[in-house]
Formats: sequence, structure tokens, C-alpha cells
Amino acid sequence: QTEYFSQAEVPVPDSAAVTDTPLSSIAAYQGNIDRLIAEHGSYTQKLFQDYFALGQSYQALNLHEKAIEAFTDANYISRINNGLATEATFELIRAEIDSHLALGDFSSANTRQQYLYYLGREVHGDDSLELVEVLSYLGDWQMTHFGSNILKRSVFSFSTGSFNNAPVSNPRLIAFGNLLQAQNYYFKAINNLLKHQELSDPALYELENKLI
Repeated sequence: QTEYFSQAEVPVPDSAAVTDTPLSSIAAYQGNIDRLIAEHGSYTQKLFQDYFALGQSYQALNLHEKAIEAFTDANYISRINNGLATEATFELIRAEIDSHLALGDFSSANTRQQYLYYLGREVHGDDSLELVEVLSYLGDWQMTHFGSNILKRSVFSFSTGSFNNAPVSNPRLIAFGNLLQAQNYYFKAINNLLKHQELSDPALYELENKLI
């Protein structure tokens, strides 16, 4: 069975002061960030874990704009210390996508998805087995939005003096765009598995069912 890349673990803050509620955790993480900056400077790699955990605590309170700020800080620390293409930021980007979606900012969510795909290819290679998990995740995301958009009604426009019922924004067209993109991701993931002769990998059967 294929061993895919290990996703970034849920960060454990440098301090031991992890508290029971998201609100108290925010204070603990922020205090630890201030301490780390004072002791090690503003760009120490140690900050990555606490910024990530801070963002997750904000998410738990549905404070998604604050969460994105914390995730952005974590990503900045990772880029300074590890460069642009690093595996450590995979889970960070997924968390950021979740917050963009919670805010209804589908454009930013899609942009970060494309960056996640780019990152996977840069770190592991376009035909790698490790990219399969990323492709499956991206396909699932597109299928989720296919299901949502296909149920929406079209928005019609009207022009002065004439009746124009051509849709300005047709959710069904968007939905089938989601479907096509999902199929492309699933097909690419299957192709990567076949290139490496992973014919008995459970992921192959799962992806085939998704594609069908």
C-alpha cells in the first residue's frame, strides 16, 4: 500500500499552557508568541506552531478573519525559515481555505487551493504518489461545491425595452465547472497511481468510485 506524505501534525505550542477553552487558549498562545519574539526574534521557526494553533483557536470561535491573519503569520514564518515549497504548510493552507469558505470568500479559497496544488507538485513532483492525497482532497472540495451549486437557482437579468432571460450568473454552469474540475483531479490522481503500478492500493478503488 502506498505511503503518502504525512500531513503536518496539529501543532503543539512551545509553552505548556494549553487551556481548556478556545478563548483562554488564544491568550495563552498570544502570550507565548510575545515571549518567543522577545527571546528569539520575530522570525524564529518556533513561532510557526503557535501562530498555527492561534489560528485554530480563532476558528473554534468562528473568528475567521483573525484566524486567517494568524495563518498568514505562520505561513510567513515558514517561508522565511524553509522556503516557498515545504510540506509543513499543507495543513496550514487547508485550515486557511476552511476559514475563507466560512466567510463566503470562494475566490480566495479557490486561489489557495491552486496554491496547494502548486505546492504539492513542487515538493513531491507532478507524477508522484505523494500528490495523490492532495489531488483527492481538491477533487472532494470541488464535488462538495458541485452539490451546493447545482441546487441553486439561476439569476436572470432584464434590460430596458427588451426582455432578456439569459442568465448573468448561472449556478448550474458553475456547478458543472466544479464537476469537471473534480473529475480532472480524480483522473490525475488515478493516473499517478497507475504510473507507479499501485494496482492494489485502496486509494485507487476509492478514486475510481469517486470518478464514476
